[in-house]
Amino acid sequence: MTDTVTEAARQWLTRFMDLYAGMDTGGNSDPVHAVREKARQLRDAGPTRDDPFTIGEQITAALPGDSHAAMLADGWRDEPKRIR
Repeated sequence: MTDTVTEAARQWLTRFMDLYAGMDTGGNSDPVHAVREKARQLRDAGPTRDDPFTIGEQITAALPGDSHAAMLADGWRDEPKRIR
């Protein structure tokens, strides 16, 4: 049986990748591409409850002026408690 927090983290990472797909140019120097690739790796490896925080911090650093990026990790903070 899949842990509900793990499944929620998997869904969060997938939504993140979809959300920033339009900004990802695919180049090695593109910071959005690097963060999306990391999110894909974490999702495919079997995400943990901490992975959305990691990705939220990385996208905030990659896009310092993006208020939505800054809210991503905060949005995950209460998610594990909510789904239990």
